[in-house]
Amino acid sequence: MNIKRVQEIVATLPLSYYFGEKANYSLRVDENEETSFCNLYSHKIVISMKNIENAEKSMKTEATESVIRGLVYHELSHAILTNPYLINAYECYCNITGNGRNPSYEFNVIEDERIETVFSKFYLGVDFWKNRLLVLGPCTTPAETKEQYLFNVARYHETEGHPEALEALKPFLSCTCNRYSNSDKCYDTARKGYDAVSKIYEIFEKVQQEREKQEQSKDGKESKQDESEQEQSKEKEEEKEEKEEDKSSIFTEQEQDKLTKEAKKVVIQEVNKDYRHFYGETLDQKKADNTLTASLLKIIARNGGFGVSDELSTEGYTGDFDPELKMQDFSGNKKWWSDSDDYGNTSKTASEKILNIWLDNSSSFYSNDKAVNQILASLAEIEKKMKSFKFRLVRITNTWDEMKGNQRISKSNGGNWIPDSVKDIYARLNMTGEEKNIVLFDGQAGYPEQFRSLKCFDNRNTTFIIEESNTEYIKKNCRNSIIIEENFDYAGTLFKNIEKAFDQLF
Repeated sequence: MNIKRVQEIVATLPLSYYFGEKANYSLRVDENEETSFCNLYSHKIVISMKNIENAEKSMKTEATESVIRGLVYHELSHAILTNPYLINAYECYCNITGNGRNPSYEFNVIEDERIETVFSKFYLGVDFWKNRLLVLGPCTTPAETKEQYLFNVARYHETEGHPEALEALKPFLSCTCNRYSNSDKCYDTARKGYDAVSKIYEIFEKVQQEREKQEQSKDGKESKQDESEQEQSKEKEEEKEEKEEDKSSIFTEQEQDKLTKEAKKVVIQEVNKDYRHFYGETLDQKKADNTLTASLLKIIARNGGFGVSDELSTEGYTGDFDPELKMQDFSGNKKWWSDSDDYGNTSKTASEKILNIWLDNSSSFYSNDKAVNQILASLAEIEKKMKSFKFRLVRITNTWDEMKGNQRISKSNGGNWIPDSVKDIYARLNMTGEEKNIVLFDGQAGYPEQFRSLKCFDNRNTTFIIEESNTEYIKKNCRNSIIIEENFDYAGTLFKNIEKAFDQLF
């Protein structure tokens, strides 16, 4: 099948039917990519012609529409079910143990199996099991490495006589963790996957030991099959082929129906409903939180308003120390410095009041996006009214990115990671040392070693709003920071702490 025909078929497949009208995923066919993939960050699905060609070799004929549908909806399933934070959580488990495993490979193998298991009876005209046998080709046995054995178990259900290996995967495969799941569910799912792979690797060691014993029992002699033995061998091969059909699912029909029902209820309905909150929107399209706006304006008024560069004042916090001002300070405002201009008036040059918000935008934070965007819209209103106030927003996903202008919105669709470059971003956004920083993580920010990169926040100008899994590591690296544990009301806690930051700024 040529690429033009494949493109025509792909163009007829309704992503929005399963994923909502505003899924914002592009879909294209590529001749050069080695395999099909779904990019969860750029929202791109690419179908590889090479995958289709592999299927045609297995079929010894032109690929059918069902093959193409299988590839497209496999990748769409990743868009629905694969939470980027889930990937990071799995990597964290592997890195913590320090066992030299390959987390990216392992997760990809078992996640491919999970999404096809959960959606095995969901899409119209799709047979994931049949499709994988065509695209992947025949199973290579015996497995020579633990990674190959994992692949055979997960994708071919070939256990080499150890069905417990496949059984070990069931807790992970039955998880309906999706791109909007919270951090706890992601970590729970990742843990089940990690434990399953660990168990399968242990079983592979047994498989190897059994092979060695079999080889030793042969005493190095080559066995010769007579006609009877050959016939028996042929019968065994036929039995093996018949059993291939029985491997399509490790769940009973009843279990699979229950899983499919749960997937529809918990995943698809939520996707269709939730995706519409923010795609294509900018900060100026967000509705401000009137309560917060009013509260911040009151705080500003209570503290004497915003100074501007040409504003005259009777006293200030900088300049020459004035003993008379010290003696007259009955209110305790500690304004003891004066700086007179050429006309004998005292003036101050007001510096910008800057609030830096470092916001977790992993997928698990999605349910908070609407409320947080109302808060950010309020800050934008204050910014418009008061020239000397600015707020900055850093979105924390797999990267830490400063968003500017109308792009300063909460748009949760990534994972979590703490890069070494955090200190460079911090230095750039805290040039004066007077800026206030609020850092919010709704789940575990990274694995323990990564928290050392947060030492730049170790000061009283920083407030951490964190889920309890981060507390130990934040306290260890940021002893002077203000630390608030929050496991539920992140938007409400952010609201309150922005008020506190304003009190300190003004």
